[in-house]
Amino acid sequence: MSVVSLVSFSQVIEIEFSKFTLFNTGMLRGYDNVIDSTNYVAVNKDMIGTNKYIFDLDKKTAKRYLSGLLVESVDILTFTKKGSTVVLTMNDKETSTGKTVVSTVHLNTNKNDKTKPYYLMYFISTVTNTTNGAIVYN
Repeated sequence: MSVVSLVSFSQVIEIEFSKFTLFNTGMLRGYDNVIDSTNYVAVNKDMIGTNKYIFDLDKKTAKRYLSGLLVESVDILTFTKKGSTVVLTMNDKETSTGKTVVSTVHLNTNKNDKTKPYYLMYFISTVTNTTNGAIVYN
């Protein structure tokens, strides 16, 4: 894992990473199932590319940057904080179809907590009805 930064000011959270894993957990749903790599039925390990996300909870927007360029800005639908984890849902686009999906994101703001991933995003595919996502381990 390559974690570049985690900055939290007021209601803005910025994260950046360059190594992540794409996964599919089939019909399994929920946080505990998608963080368990033994449930992955398809996986692309160690995808490389600098990703930067800025989650502005006040404005309810999430912006994704790739190699310094803004590639996506979506609406945050809900957010809650559970201890050192921020959980949010947001409108998103399924890459393969361009259709709108709701993604769930878990952000671990405690770098010392190795029991939870640093970043987790997952959604239900409109094509296969399976759970797909990306994870960055802490």
